[in-house]
Amino acid sequence: MNAFSVYAQLQDACRALDAAEDHAIAAYVEWAMTLMAEKYGLTPDAIDAPAETDRPR
Repeated sequence: MNAFSVYAQLQDACRALDAAEDHAIAAYVEWAMTLMAEKYGLTPDAIDAPAETDRPR
């Protein structure tokens, strides 16, 4: 599993949910992003990295 790719996909989902004003579900997705960041040590610079530029793990 590429944690950066999964994180980027969660981030895209969170943005789409926010744009659709589905903030309750977006909050759960953001929580999942936090868990990923803690478990896999994702750094703040990885937060906005698109999936195609992910660093290998």
